[in-house]
Amino acid sequence: MNIRDWPERLSQDPREETWEAFKNGILQCEDVNELDDELRAALEKALEPWPGQLRVGFGSDFGVALKDPRALFFVRLCHEFKGVNGHVFVDQFLPFHKQFGMEDRRVSNLALYDGSDWFGEWNKLLGDSFLEEITDLYASQGFGGDALGAALCSPVLKNLKHFELRVQGYEAYCDLLGLSLDASIDKPELRTLAFSYYPLTPSLVPALGKASLPKLEAAFLTLVAGGGLGEVLEASWYSGLHTLQLSLEEDVEDNETGLEEWMAEHGQIPEGTQRLDRDIEMLANHPASAGLKRLSIFSEEGIVLTEKTFNALENAQSLKALEELWIWVPATLNLGTIQKRLEKSAALPNLKTLHLFDKDPKNAWPDWGLELYRHTTVDTPKK
Repeated sequence: MNIRDWPERLSQDPREETWEAFKNGILQCEDVNELDDELRAALEKALEPWPGQLRVGFGSDFGVALKDPRALFFVRLCHEFKGVNGHVFVDQFLPFHKQFGMEDRRVSNLALYDGSDWFGEWNKLLGDSFLEEITDLYASQGFGGDALGAALCSPVLKNLKHFELRVQGYEAYCDLLGLSLDASIDKPELRTLAFSYYPLTPSLVPALGKASLPKLEAAFLTLVAGGGLGEVLEASWYSGLHTLQLSLEEDVEDNETGLEEWMAEHGQIPEGTQRLDRDIEMLANHPASAGLKRLSIFSEEGIVLTEKTFNALENAQSLKALEELWIWVPATLNLGTIQKRLEKSAALPNLKTLHLFDKDPKNAWPDWGLELYRHTTVDTPKK
């Protein structure tokens, strides 16, 4: 296909397959002189109606763009980037984005991974003005978790609507996640917030509780059982949630956060199941839970619930709007009996979908995330 025919083709066929074919056509162009400003202007006009999530580039494109004018031409037409190594983005892309001719381009959707211990670098990255129009951000960290604080506290990310952090560590550590007690979190447009695997240390849950998140609708929160859920329930943004996945970790390693001291001071030393039961009972009866339509009680490490948890759900005072529930039923309880009790509960009059598991607990967030926002998750770079 002649390179000059692409503007017409793109204007008529906004599909992922078309974008991939277009990219291949650009990279295989034999005469780079054809990739001039006139063609770029025509392509930009043809691509105007395209949704940003179709105009995708990958981390591997950056390094190539520094050497190949064809790849550079393609990168300048992208609105979103996935599978981007954080080091490449900071060390190569950001310093050279003016050279790329992208000083007038703002990325709206970005999926980053670090692949190693990159602690302390996220503040540098997420504070760059190039990202001021980011709406969707997915971060995958090998260790640490400080991308949470970097994203939530960044004054640059004022337009952020969806943020998800996934830590890929070997075991779940209780962590600061880049936050501090004096953290100022003001995200006026944030609609979904997810952080998983590393639970936020209880002493810093207040920083999340006092955050200004007026449009937050859905959250995946990972906390220590008995470790500060009450602060979340009292947060001004909590009552606006319609979707909540709550990962309550019982037995986690302390990553120098003073977890044991905090738990002892706040009288939270009883066994994990008692703390879990108390948390879920508190959630089920808190007036601010009245807006919840979807609820998942989940754990990366597996949770052990007791009869008290299911009594709390069956007799909940504040879950009348709940339509969908995901929860694990331990082998010590009869799954069929629990199912009948919850389905017939007068306290759950709108419950339509009930997911009970007697083996491995299932993660509801991937399914919900597809509905909640343009899914950008990437755990490994695209080759």
